Order: sequence, then structure tokens, then C-alpha cells
Amino acid sequence: MRRACLAAASILSKESGECIDAASAAIKVLEDDASTNAGRGSNLTEDGSVECDASIMDGHSGAFGAVGAVPGLRNAIEIAAHLAKEHLEGPQLLGRIPPIFLVGEGAREWALSKGIISQESSAEVDKWLVTERAKEQWFIYKAMLDDAKRGGGSSTDELPSCPGTMHQSLASSGEAQLFPEKGNGNGSMEILEVEVNKDAIMDTVGAICVDSLGHVASGASSGGIALKHSSNSERLSAVELVAAYSSSSFGIGYYGSSMNRPKVSILSSSRATNSKEVDHFGARFDLATME
Repeated sequence: MRRACLAAASILSKESGECIDAASAAIKVLEDDASTNAGRGSNLTEDGSVECDASIMDGHSGAFGAVGAVPGLRNAIEIAAHLAKEHLEGPQLLGRIPPIFLVGEGAREWALSKGIISQESSAEVDKWLVTERAKEQWFIYKAMLDDAKRGGGSSTDELPSCPGTMHQSLASSGEAQLFPEKGNGNGSMEILEVEVNKDAIMDTVGAICVDSLGHVASGASSGGIALKHSSNSERLSAVELVAAYSSSSFGIGYYGSSMNRPKVSILSSSRATNSKEVDHFGARFDLATME
């Protein structure tokens, strides 16, 4: 944190230094520190990769920028800051409004097109982002999730201190191939004893900077919760639509690229007029047939 403060101070000490740049510089330092759940050392997604979120806002101008679930990226806050600053420049060619929030691979492609990040591959970045500590925790939580799916009923209040049996369980299902365990030289595998600090699972980072004129900028960066679903470019096969409403009627409309026209309906409540209960609606739609 001391290094983060110094990074922000070095920006603000310059005559042209801006609060938004100072906040970004501080958060970048924290993202690069493997002990935080942001950037390097982030919690891993369910498939064992890192996907980062970040946002930043300039209080004086109201400029805002954010990215979500971005893979293969060292410093998500850099893109968020550039989005915010580009928003300050106003409309682009042909009056196009610049984006303020980008997600997934699209955010990374935008950053590449602007020269914000280098051309190194996602695989190269992931090798740097994924730490041993994060992998070891991933083994534990993935095994707990698999156990819960089988009806084992594991909970985060019963975290194991050694994932030995869990590693073996993962290996038997073929899922441990993502992070092979370390060999000990005699043909067998060494089981790493891991102590999981539950308080560190959600240690995301943030910074607030105030300049000599009283202008304020703040930002945050996160690797997200452990085992979150990965965002990927694969075509979705289905979508679940869920709604809750307390009014006497509620309109629902949906439209997909494979549909000829939107589908709409008005849901009517069966509750008494003065009832405080909440009605629920849920449906699953096959995107291939839109049934």
C-alpha cells in the first residue's frame, strides 16, 4: 500500500498530473501485487483462468470508465481509465459516442486497437497472472464444489487444510490436468499442504485521490469471487429469464437473433389487491429454436 500511495503521489506532484491518472497508478501497483485479488494473484474462474473487473470515476467531470470479466490482461484499471478519459473528449467520428463500459474479449480487443496494452498473447499474460497460491486455492474450492454437486454438502466453514484427497478426486475425473501437481522425483506426486485464508478470498483493491484543487477520483479493481463462471465466446445454447414483481401486472418481452419477431406477454398477479407478496416468473429458452 505504501508503494501505491507513492505511485499516486508521483503523478499528483507533476504540474500536469490528474487525479484519475493518480488513482489508476495506485491501483496498478496493487494489481501487480500477487497478494491481492486483483490482476496478478486473482481468484480463478471455474475453468481456472483469471478474468478481471475494474472501474474508475473522476468526481470533478463525472467521467466514468469500467471493464468486466476481461481475460488475458495485466492491468484492467488501465483500460477503465482510458475509457473515462476518452469519454471526456466527447463524440468521435460521425458523432459516435465513445464506450464507457466494455466486457470480455471485446474490452481486450479495444485496448489492443488503442495501443493501451502490448501484443503479447493471452496465454503469456495468464502465465504471469495465475499464481501458485491461486492455483492451490482453486483446487480446494473446485473440489468442494464437485463434492457439493455430488451431495457431499461441503461448506466454506469447513475448509480443509490439506487438499490431498481432493487432488486425487480431481485427477480421477480428469479435471486436474489443468494444474498438474509437482513431482517429487521418485515417480509419485507431492501433495502441497495449503492453508486458505478465508479473509483473503475477496481482497479486492481500490484508491481515492484528492488533488490540491480538491478534485477527487476513485477506482477499484477485482479478480472477482472464486470459481465464478467464465465469460467465453462460445455460442450460448440457452438463456434463463427470471423476474420478480409486486405490481398487479408485469410486462415481459424478449427477442433473440434467431427469432422472427419479439415475444411479449403481460403477467397478471393472482394475489389480493393489498397483498405484500411478490410474484415470480421464470422460463428457459432454447436459443436454437427459441422454444
